[in-house]
Amino acid sequence: VEHVSRYPAKYDVKFEADGVCVEMHWRLFANARLMPVDPAWLRRPRHLSAHGARVPALPLSAQWVYTLVHGLKHLWLRMQWLADVTALALRHPQLVRRDALEAVGRGYARSVATGLLVAETALGPFLPRGSREWAAGIGGTGVLVRRSLDTLARGPARLGPRRAAGEVVGRMALRSDIHYRPDEAR
Repeated sequence: VEHVSRYPAKYDVKFEADGVCVEMHWRLFANARLMPVDPAWLRRPRHLSAHGARVPALPLSAQWVYTLVHGLKHLWLRMQWLADVTALALRHPQLVRRDALEAVGRGYARSVATGLLVAETALGPFLPRGSREWAAGIGGTGVLVRRSLDTLARGPARLGPRRAAGEVVGRMALRSDIHYRPDEAR
């Protein structure tokens, strides 16, 4: 098999057999600045069992952040992503303890807070009070929560000339990292 990274436009490969589909990623997003792969994740992966085989996966904390960043990137277009947020939070309550949320990297706080607020609005309360207060206190989430709920209710908006500036502002609100902005604007 040829090395996937030789194809810069191809950042995931799907393998399907016997009704099982496995997506292999060599980077998490086309824009690597959105969530860079930490080499420690590759040295010490979490292992899951899939049909009797041990499969390396992201560490739980990285999977949690990835779920929230990915969902926000698409403005929570799919309800199943919000269900994943709630399921992970309920199954692994350590992920949503206030101290764990405060330890989330500064560049991810807005994505994490928005995902939590949208999930609670759509699916009902599941967060401890302190965690909900943390999410509500993260600046810049208001427009992202509104846009996400609108996307859930109506589907993705068509982008015309009048909406282009708002779309750029929304994308720029995803991360405050100055290095991320030029890559995402392309």
